Amino acid sequence: MTGFDALTAEGLYRLRRARDEFLAGGLHGRTPPGLPAELVTAWRRALFYGVTPDLPAVPRVPGPRHPSLFAAASPVLERLVDSLSAADLAVVLSDARGRVEAVQAQSDDVRRHLERIDTGPGADLSETTTGLNGISAVVETGRPALVRGPQHVLGLYQETACAGAPIRDPLDHRLRGVLSLVSGLEVPPVLLSTLADTAAAAIERELLHHTEPRERVLLDAFLPERARTPAVLALDGRTRLVSDPAGSLLVDPDLDVLEDVAATAVRADRLGSEVVLLPGSGAVAHLREVLHGGVVAGVLVTLDPPEAPRPRTAAVTSPPVLTDPTPLPGLAGRSPAWQAVLRRVERVGDARILVVTGEWGTGRGALARAIGHRQGRRVIEFDAADVVADPRRPWLAELAAALQEDALVVIRGADALPARTAVAVRALLHRLLHGRVALTGTTDDGRPWHLDLVPAGGVEVVEVPPLRDRPGDVAELVAVLSAPLSADGGTLRLALDAEEAMRRWSWPGNVAELRALVSRLCAEVGSRRPVTPDDLPEEVRRVTRTFTGLEQTERTAIRAALRAHGGNRSRAAEALGIGRSTLYRKLRYYGLESS
Repeated sequence: MTGFDALTAEGLYRLRRARDEFLAGGLHGRTPPGLPAELVTAWRRALFYGVTPDLPAVPRVPGPRHPSLFAAASPVLERLVDSLSAADLAVVLSDARGRVEAVQAQSDDVRRHLERIDTGPGADLSETTTGLNGISAVVETGRPALVRGPQHVLGLYQETACAGAPIRDPLDHRLRGVLSLVSGLEVPPVLLSTLADTAAAAIERELLHHTEPRERVLLDAFLPERARTPAVLALDGRTRLVSDPAGSLLVDPDLDVLEDVAATAVRADRLGSEVVLLPGSGAVAHLREVLHGGVVAGVLVTLDPPEAPRPRTAAVTSPPVLTDPTPLPGLAGRSPAWQAVLRRVERVGDARILVVTGEWGTGRGALARAIGHRQGRRVIEFDAADVVADPRRPWLAELAAALQEDALVVIRGADALPARTAVAVRALLHRLLHGRVALTGTTDDGRPWHLDLVPAGGVEVVEVPPLRDRPGDVAELVAVLSAPLSADGGTLRLALDAEEAMRRWSWPGNVAELRALVSRLCAEVGSRRPVTPDDLPEEVRRVTRTFTGLEQTERTAIRAALRAHGGNRSRAAEALGIGRSTLYRKLRYYGLESS
C-alpha cells in the first residue's frame, strides 16, 4: 500500500487522483493498479447505496439521545476536551447506527471546520448516507478505523481526518456507539487513533458503572464460567450474555425457550428445572440460579452439543420434541433450519389440514408428498394452475371425490386459486371427513393466504426455509438431486472451492434453481471428476463476498420487519427507521428482493 498510503503527502495526492478517476466512471469506474481492494469496495458500495459525492449537507436523523451511552460518555468527553484544549481536534460521539449524539470542541478553528463538514448532533454518518468515514467504518466492521482525506467518497470530507473506535457494551459485547476524533489533515494520525482507542475504553468502563446491579451480577457469573466452559449463557428475561461458541450452536427457537425459562425463574424466584432440551439445535442446556440478595436474578446456562449423551438422572423439561428428528423420505438436510422443519412436522403429527408455505422453489410440494408417504398414505395431487389452464376440466368435482378417500390430497399453488374456486374449496374443507389435505403456497408477498381457504382451528402450518438460510445443506442436496440423473449411477462431487462458492450464493430460485444447475452439471461433468468453480455459472463463482456479523444482523432484522408487516415495505421501512429507497437498496444488496 506504499503508493497509496494515506499517512503520507504523496499517498494522499495519489489517492486524490485515483478517487477522481474512479468517480468519473461511476459505479464501475476505473482504478489504478495497487489501490487497496477494500477501499475500492467501499467506494463502490457508497455509490451503490446512492451516496452523492457532492452532497452539500449531511442528512439528519431525528430522535433522542441514548441516555445510558450519553451518561457514560459525558465525563470522558469533558476530560478529553479539556486535555485537548490546545489541539485542533473535535470529539464526536455517535450511536451504533452512526447517528451523532454529541460533538465537543474547544478551538474556534475546529468549530468552523465542523460547520464546513456539517457535523453536529443528529447527523447521519452511516455508510448508506455518507459512504466511508471514520464512524461508518467502525459501525460496519466493529473495529477501530482511520479515514483521511480522499479515502472518503464525500467531497465535504476531502480535507478531514477521522479516527473512530468502537464502544462495546460490557455485558453482551454488542456495539453501543463510536467515539471518534475529527481534525484536519495536518494533525498526526497516530495521535488521533491512540486517543480514540483510549477514550472508547474509558467510556466502556463507565458503561459498566451505569448497568443495573442485577445485570452486573449476571456478568460476574458469566465471565468466570466462560473461562471454564466455552458454550455458556446468562439470562434474566431482559439481558442476554452469550459466548461465541454458544451463539454458534444455538438457533432462535433455543433462545426463545431459554428466555422464557429465565424470565419465569426470576418472576417465581426459583428455577423450575436444571436441564432443558433445546428444540432447535437439540443441545442439552444445564441451568443454575444466579442469586442477588438472596433472590433469583437470572439463570446461568452451560451447553452440551447435540452429540453429547443425554443425562439420565435429571428431568428434562422442554417442548415435546425429538433430539434427532426422523428424516423425510426423498428429502435431505442437516442444517438447524431444516432440522427445525422436521421437528415442526413431527409436532403437527397427523393433522387433518396442513398448510405448507415458503418462497417459490423451496420444495413445498416435495415436503407435502414426503409427509404423506411417511404417514403411509396415498398421495393425490391437484394443481391450482389447472383451474385456469383447462376450464373444461371438472377440477372441483375431482377434488371432492378425492377428499372422500383415506389419502393425503395435496393442492399445489393454493394461494393462486381464483376467488370463486377458493370459496368452493373452503366449503369442501369444512365438510372434510375422511382424508387429509395439504395446501401449498408462497409467502413471497407476505400475505397469509391460507386464511381465505381453511376453516378456523385444526390447521397446522409448516414454513419451508429458503435455501439461502440453509447453506450447510447445499452439498447434501447436490448429492441427492444428482443421484437419479447420473448416467453411471454416481453422484456429483464438489471441489471445496466450488462448494464454498455455492454455499455463498443466495439462490433466488431456491432448490428449484439448484436442481436445474445439478441437471446441467450431471450432463456436462458427471461423476468422472469433481465440480470446480469453472463449471459453475459466472454469477455463482464470482460471489466472493460474505456478510459481516453486523450485516447478518441487519439482514435478519429486515426479514423480520417484512414478515411482521405482511410484506408491506413502507411499514417495514418505518419500523426499521429507514427510508423506503434505502430499504429497496438493502433488499437488493442482501438478496431479499423476493421477500
